Amino acid sequence: MRWLALMAALAGCATVGSSFRRTHADRNELVWAYHGGLLVTRGGQVVAAQDTWDGLPVAVSCVPRARDQAETAQSRKRRGKVLVWSGIGLMVAAAVAGSVLIYKDRHNLDDIGLGLLTLTGGLSGGLTMTLTGSFMRSRADVTAIDAVNMFNDDRATCTGGT
Repeated sequence: MRWLALMAALAGCATVGSSFRRTHADRNELVWAYHGGLLVTRGGQVVAAQDTWDGLPVAVSCVPRARDQAETAQSRKRRGKVLVWSGIGLMVAAAVAGSVLIYKDRHNLDDIGLGLLTLTGGLSGGLTMTLTGSFMRSRADVTAIDAVNMFNDDRATCTGGT
């Protein structure tokens, strides 16, 4: 029984990756893969990864609509990451500052009120920033998928082997 529990725990911690490799993709086609996150590959080489989508605008640059989508995805991913980490920082700072104000003089109602206001404002503002950033990052992934699909549909118009 212990082995079963250990196997279940280890299976949940394992990194999942795609194992299928396209055999009929032409040399200019962008192909999706997954190894701990979405990857865009060309000719077996990774050209962009889900963490930042850096490299995607260059990879699809010969199709203007796809390049615009890729730049949007890259920008959303960066802004989303900034918002998530800023929101987390704001929540931590508000928790610390609010707690200090509340507990520094437990008989001073003004400080307690200010501490509660700091906690409430910082936590709600930080949570809003974090949720907005998470949404932006998710939206960036969908936009990157659209960019790759646009490129693959229109890559025949490209000249120069991009």
